[in-house]
Amino acid sequence: MKTNNYSKTIVVRNIILISVLCLVMSGCIGGCFVISDIKFTVSLIKNATIPGTPNSIYLGREVQLAKVCGQFDTDKIREQLISGIQKLPVGSNILVRLVDRIKIKNLWLEKITITTTEGNFVGIESISLKIRIGTGEIDLGQGKFNDDKTSIIFEKDPKVDIYPYIKDLDNGGCVEGTMSLKGYTNQKDIRFDVTSNMLMKISL
Repeated sequence: MKTNNYSKTIVVRNIILISVLCLVMSGCIGGCFVISDIKFTVSLIKNATIPGTPNSIYLGREVQLAKVCGQFDTDKIREQLISGIQKLPVGSNILVRLVDRIKIKNLWLEKITITTTEGNFVGIESISLKIRIGTGEIDLGQGKFNDDKTSIIFEKDPKVDIYPYIKDLDNGGCVEGTMSLKGYTNQKDIRFDVTSNMLMKISL
């Protein structure tokens, strides 16, 4: 009888822990995590530059973005979740073992934002963007400026699943990009940062 009662206790405790895991993952740990969807932002490039020119002339030009690596390392994303669970006072070891079984199904690129830190895009009529992530290339087309032309957003519809491009690469592979600009050049350098909004689909 004692053995049966002990087994039942273990089963009940595991059910409770699994329920807690679901609650934890639907709350916020270092960002908001849901059991099936995880949204997060990746900083791709900081302090990049579009060189200015002595005279404001109309032109079409391309600007190569610096190559960066490791930004889509899925192991690091998983570590963020595990780190949050380990801080729980009860049952964290069991919860971590469950988290280790999480499988990444998709990693969608929702949008890329270029934000100026010095200067603006006034005078530039359009910017198009192509990026290479791991083994794949994505043409994001022409972006949309905000009202004062201090940032521009690139979105792909439908969203692009980049997981097949990076899943077999160390550290999530590397990212490279090319911006195609049309319009009048600025006499001063334009400095900017690039971020990416991502959506990860997971399952146990």
